[in-house]
Amino acid sequence: MKRLTLYIFISIVFIQNVWAGWDSKVKKIQDKIVIIEYFEQIISFEAIVEKERAKKQITGIVVNDSGLIMTSSSIFKANLEFNSVFSMFGQAEKPTDIRVKLHNGNSLPAEFIGKDDDKELAFIRLNKPEGIKPLKFKDKSNLKLGSEVLIIQHLPEDFNYEFIVYPRRINSIISKPQKKYLCENNIKALSHFGLVLNEDGDAVGIINSEKRMPEISFDVPELAFNQPVEIVLYDMFSELVDDPPVFKEKDTARKKWLGIYMQPFDRKMAAYYKNDDLKGVLVNTIITDSPAENAGLLAGDIITAIDNVEVAAEKDSDLEEFRKLIREQKDSNVIFKVFRDTKLFDVKVELGATPISQYLADEVSNETLGLSVKELTQDIILAKQLDWEMEGVWVSKVERAGWVDVAGLSVGDLVLQINDKSVSNLDSVNECFQKIENEKPDYVSFFIKRDSGTQYLFVKTNFDEKMELDSNTN
Repeated sequence: MKRLTLYIFISIVFIQNVWAGWDSKVKKIQDKIVIIEYFEQIISFEAIVEKERAKKQITGIVVNDSGLIMTSSSIFKANLEFNSVFSMFGQAEKPTDIRVKLHNGNSLPAEFIGKDDDKELAFIRLNKPEGIKPLKFKDKSNLKLGSEVLIIQHLPEDFNYEFIVYPRRINSIISKPQKKYLCENNIKALSHFGLVLNEDGDAVGIINSEKRMPEISFDVPELAFNQPVEIVLYDMFSELVDDPPVFKEKDTARKKWLGIYMQPFDRKMAAYYKNDDLKGVLVNTIITDSPAENAGLLAGDIITAIDNVEVAAEKDSDLEEFRKLIREQKDSNVIFKVFRDTKLFDVKVELGATPISQYLADEVSNETLGLSVKELTQDIILAKQLDWEMEGVWVSKVERAGWVDVAGLSVGDLVLQINDKSVSNLDSVNECFQKIENEKPDYVSFFIKRDSGTQYLFVKTNFDEKMELDSNTN
């Protein structure tokens, strides 16, 4: 009986000490972890004028004295898919009406600063920091296999945004191509962004489930929650804290770009070339008018080094390190070491800026016809496998039951001509729209490309009815 009493006493003391340890660690950083509330526009491809907004919340971390707050890039994320059940909704504008809820209950306005899509992090800044102290990360981490960590996030609004703390152990360390610290998953709180503390209560990194593990299959849906959580250590994002990306309309942190499709160069390929020591990245396609083409790179080349930094890819996941090395080059002029026709030689390459995507492309709308169009951009040309010389604009929105919808025009169609006038850019589209509004024709013809074929669509107009409707509305 005495032994049982002693065991219970020791257990209670142990549990109290654990709870006390958690409590003290969380209290030390609680005023530096905040809730970011913001609104995002609900985008519908079936509506030309956007009216609906959705209120969102996400966890953020105050990272410097100027009121800079770091969070996940999901705060400003675009959906670029056409053929998806999710493609009807996505975010095309910066988050608006941002307010930051502090632990003491105060709510302060903030502005969106920018994001880095490679590291999947975004930054906002308080309009008036009001002396809020930032979180100081530990520069050097002593994490190892079996190390205990605490992951801190927020619960949803129903639970008053209180903290939820997950104790975890590092149960896997992946050494190559870049060291990753993984722990078990079943984390599902307000957001998938959170702070990581070591067993001493020091901030050592974050979790951000925007990052994915491409090696893991999601063929079985329930396995998605078994995907390990990756701990992103401070040294992997410290440069962004010191120099956060700044968003500019149509020019947001343009990365360096080479312009190739590539694949891993594995040992079977090395055996084919009868060179077991050969390692690198295999170029399988050169994009027209890209820096790679201008430099004279060819499909079949094996890139073995960039500015004397060796590169190697044995599997698909290794290619990300190569992409990162390209995108984060400080200098545009680099020297590639290339293997071709049994020889190694140097190729001088002038890297370009990543081509603008449809996400940032300008858009022109016409409410009368009921459609919006965007300029052709690199990602659209690649996604639709178009000729690089193709001219036209693509349909980004179609008003449900509008004139062009009734005529059969669809999102993703390429418009080549309007009323027999070629349209190669948005200025020419605007001219056509203005002429239609002035002349009010009974029909408007669209010559379009859809899939592999072209066709004419004839849009029946009814300007008299529209004018009457507008008059009654006013």
